[in-house]
This record gives sequence, structure tokens and C-alpha cells, in this order.
Amino acid sequence: TTTVTGVQVLAAQPGIFTYVGPNGKLYGAVIRGVDGSYVTPSNLARRGETYFLVATGLGQTTPQASTNAAGTGQTVNNQVIVGIQNVGMPVVSVQYVAVGVYYVGFQIPIDATQGVDQNLAIGEVVGGQTVYDNQGALLPGVQ
Repeated sequence: TTTVTGVQVLAAQPGIFTYVGPNGKLYGAVIRGVDGSYVTPSNLARRGETYFLVATGLGQTTPQASTNAAGTGQTVNNQVIVGIQNVGMPVVSVQYVAVGVYYVGFQIPIDATQGVDQNLAIGEVVGGQTVYDNQGALLPGVQ
């Protein structure tokens, strides 16, 4: 065994998987629940539908995730929050799917603000404090 010092280990440090869009902007990886397509500048999210945000750093699960094993129905132990344009979205599920990869299911309300390049955020409540992602990712848009 090896002891490594000076490495901070946190209960959670949420992050959004991202990609650079054709316009050079940083977008979050969001999958449309109806057909599995990615939300892109040419395929905007739709109000009233369920989506899956691809995230990492959400911490412990139940049952506990194990090394070298794909996810098999584990759920995250803490409350996870998704926000679009600084408004909380209803989170419907949080699943561990592979090493370091989680799908966060959320719904975009029918009365959500429409528009392009909306702020996208994820947070997790740990010990009564909310820890947020700090990447500044965008959702390509809501129609």
C-alpha cells in the first residue's frame, strides 16, 4: 500500500459532463428521455419533458458502488438539485450508471422560461450545505 498526503477527499463534488458546441460555448451533456437524443443547439429541450443530466462526483450510493463494476440500480445517498436559468427543476431520479458517471433525471416544467444558452447547474446537499458545480455550463435552450 501507498500513503498519499495532501489530497483532499470530499463527500461530493458534483460536476456536469460537458462538450464544446459548434459556437464555441460549453454545454452540459443532457439527454432527452423520450428518444435518447442529446440536447444541442439544433435540438433544444422542450418544456414538460423529462431529461437526464450526465454528471460525476455525486458520492456514495445505496447499495454501495464497487470498483470495476457497472451501476446496477444504485441511487445517490444525498439530495441532488438541478437548476436551469437559476430556477430549480424537479429531480425525479439519480442513478449511478458506471464508474464516475451518474444520470440525474429531471423535468422541465411546462411554464419554464424559453430561450437559448441558459445557465445549467447541479448541486448536492451534504451535511446541510449545498455543494455546487462551478463549471458554468449552459443548456443549449428550452422551447
